[in-house]
Amino acid sequence: MSAVSKPTIIVNLGYKQKGEIKSFRSLLKYLQYRDGSVRRDAYLEADLDAEFRYPEDVSDHVRPQHRETRWVDRGMGETYRQIANRAYDWQGRRMLARTWVISPDPELMKHVPEAKRFEVVRNVTEKTVERWYSDNGWGLAEYSYVIHDKQRSSDGEQMAHAHVITPGTVRVDETGELGRIDHVAKKPHIRDLHRTARQALEEELGRVLGKERARALIAERDARLERERDAKQVLRKLRKARVLADVMEVMKAEQAAKRAKKASKKRKREALQRQAELRMYVRYVVEERDKRREADRLRAAVVRQQRHRTELEAERTSHRQRVARITRRGRRVPTHADIHEREERKRRELAAYYALLFAQQGLLERSPEERARGEELER
Repeated sequence: MSAVSKPTIIVNLGYKQKGEIKSFRSLLKYLQYRDGSVRRDAYLEADLDAEFRYPEDVSDHVRPQHRETRWVDRGMGETYRQIANRAYDWQGRRMLARTWVISPDPELMKHVPEAKRFEVVRNVTEKTVERWYSDNGWGLAEYSYVIHDKQRSSDGEQMAHAHVITPGTVRVDETGELGRIDHVAKKPHIRDLHRTARQALEEELGRVLGKERARALIAERDARLERERDAKQVLRKLRKARVLADVMEVMKAEQAAKRAKKASKKRKREALQRQAELRMYVRYVVEERDKRREADRLRAAVVRQQRHRTELEAERTSHRQRVARITRRGRRVPTHADIHEREERKRRELAAYYALLFAQQGLLERSPEERARGEELER
């Protein structure tokens, strides 16, 4: 893993809590109809082999009910209403749904031909979500996503990115007969998500640009970031060296005054020799300190990576054991929609019971002649 802190692809994973259905629906509607969707579709439907940019006469400012769907349906729906309803039916005990943002680094994406950039974002999005679910034992991923496009304000680079929506629960089994359970994603899972997204982007860059060129571009980017980081470290060291130089100047002035006062060449040679030894010792101490820090950093990285792998495996084992217990039990885990339907059925049965009870009570309060006449009419 590179020491450069800036990732090749950013994956932000958020969520909406249970009860935030109104704000969640507003977010979905905004993502579906935000500026860029119509122009993006016009771009994708054009002749991609020719030089083509967004048409000047195509605008997003039309009434929402006249627009077509923008979401790519992979199990959650293709409109914001379908996605919101599906998320409501599949919500967990605390979470309504998860919201993702998957955005590759524009510095790498600018090397991809314009005609293939949205294709790369689509493939990276689908590989990341589906592999993450499959690797962690969560089964088939159910999601919907929409691709947006904007220009980065700092340098004007194109930032094609995807917004993904996944439910707050996952299936217990592939068929869904045993119901759904909460989708729990902890720190080991999040670290695995970033690794999966990075691998998916490298694969897509290798497919479009060639593996050798893709690796060269990533290595060049990391080297540039490393140089920028080293340049900042050099500036900090220079500032420290400047302070040290000022201190040394003071020392030299004091020593010169002493040499002039005592007029001793021997003391002068000894002072110069001590200065040289001091500089050599400081250099040696600094070099040894840097070596120790680098060795400590490498050891800590190895230990941290091993701990991360152990935590991830423990979480995966815990999930498999939980699913195995539910499977052995053989009882379906009811969804939020099942519970709502059962409560509604009980309410109707109770209403029918009281209606029958009131009808019988009214029949008892009538006279024998009225009851006989009523029974004859009923026959």
